[in-house]
Amino acid sequence: MRRVVLSIAIAALILCGCGVQTTDSRPTITVSILPLKQWAERIVGDSVRINVLVPPGSSPEMFEPTPRQMSQFSQSELFFAIGLIDFEQVLIDKFSGQSKPRVVNLAQGGALIEGHHHHHHGHECHHAADPHIWTSCREAKRMVGVMANELAVAYPRCAALFRENAQAFIAEIDSLDAQICAVIDSSERSHFLIFHPALAYFARDYGLTQLCVEDEGKEPSALGMAEIVETAKRTGVSHVLVQQQFDTKSAYAIANALQLPVVQVDPLAEDWLIEMLRMAHIIAGTDRR
Repeated sequence: MRRVVLSIAIAALILCGCGVQTTDSRPTITVSILPLKQWAERIVGDSVRINVLVPPGSSPEMFEPTPRQMSQFSQSELFFAIGLIDFEQVLIDKFSGQSKPRVVNLAQGGALIEGHHHHHHGHECHHAADPHIWTSCREAKRMVGVMANELAVAYPRCAALFRENAQAFIAEIDSLDAQICAVIDSSERSHFLIFHPALAYFARDYGLTQLCVEDEGKEPSALGMAEIVETAKRTGVSHVLVQQQFDTKSAYAIANALQLPVVQVDPLAEDWLIEMLRMAHIIAGTDRR
């Protein structure tokens, strides 16, 4: 299905005068994290080169762009940022108001969750709002619409096509949302346990409670560990979720105490559609590892 959609998009781009050319001659946009790359690709197909700042396996909360990335960034027409991650905010402050790249803060207009004070390996972060807004299907649809409108302004000859592609992708997100609702509703579990609190928006969408091992970005105390274990037992969580971007020793200690498996999830996966559904199955106890 995806190949068919992209093939149609490429053919239409040629007809509307902004067709696929050699890599060096394509216009460039930049996105901050990998899920946004999938969203942008579904809107523009192969007609635009898409740079991603945070590489696979890296933590956005510790990320700093390299000089080479900044060079590529400065040549971009647009910069799509979640807008709530520290390194993004530095770039937004520096480049806002400039014509190139035009900065698009996708969190603006979103229903944000109150943030947290985060310490991570000596790096101190103060989030006024939880930055993980892309883990909400409902917020994702809004952000995809914003991306499509901005791309239509940047490339007006393809505006109708970009908006059409975006609507098709939003329909896929609606389908994903319905599938996740069905998965969660079929389970008796209302809580899940995760090391780093990355799924608050996901939890809000589906009426779940997120239990976190981290306490404001720090390893839990002995008392904190005991409280987490007790709550996890009482609420019947099925797994301890971890991410490869974080040191998770305490998560494994809690998993051992609960005799539960540790399962890796990746809210930063490039294939956002697949990972969102996979996380739902894991939380519900109908694993898709």
